[in-house]
Amino acid sequence: MIPPDLLPYAEDGRMVAAVCMLAANAYTDMRRREVAGRDRHYAAVAAAGLVVFAVAEGGWQDLPAIFSMVAGITISLAFWRCRVLSTGDCIVLAAMSAVLPSYGGIYFVPALIALMSMWMLSFLLPMYNLILNILQYASPGGRPLFGAYPRAGAWKRAACMFTAHHKRPWEKYVVPVWEDGDGSFSVRHTVPFEKRNWDAVKTGQLVIVTAPVVPFFLAALLLIVVTAVFTAL
Repeated sequence: MIPPDLLPYAEDGRMVAAVCMLAANAYTDMRRREVAGRDRHYAAVAAAGLVVFAVAEGGWQDLPAIFSMVAGITISLAFWRCRVLSTGDCIVLAAMSAVLPSYGGIYFVPALIALMSMWMLSFLLPMYNLILNILQYASPGGRPLFGAYPRAGAWKRAACMFTAHHKRPWEKYVVPVWEDGDGSFSVRHTVPFEKRNWDAVKTGQLVIVTAPVVPFFLAALLLIVVTAVFTAL
């Protein structure tokens, strides 16, 4: 059990543990697009955080925090089921939900992390694709946009300006779009391949970028912590 004089700092301890978990995963996510450790490690972290919160701190009586935890786990499962995020990202988010359902009087911390991260990605990824496509179109001697897909309609090409681009030599973590073999493509389906084949994607192929998600989880959590601290002052 946690000594009574340390109980006021238990929430801060869980916050530090959550930040460390996200920081470690942010590093591996940016380097290799994978989470650190195995599923059982996150199950152990989630269980330890849940015991500290629910039992040692008496959090089982805090119904909004319990609902916040359930909401975070539900969102992570929904993201996994709908293939919005990779399995590893969803596992990290689910563990976060158990470790830090609320902080400094701010509830729904896991849900806020998920929504803020998706908001940031929904802005940055389209701008990334748009800039690369504009640069390709404006560059002297550059390849024509979607020239290899003569049967792709105007609306599909317009949408593709924000969702896909031709791979650059310096890019690594991208997945090819699905080609129907008849001069068209689909960005809703990607060509399945394992991580060991990252280098198999050819330069110039139409691809979708796989952005690291956990760094955005970390940024969102830090924003929430800063907000909680300034609100308490």
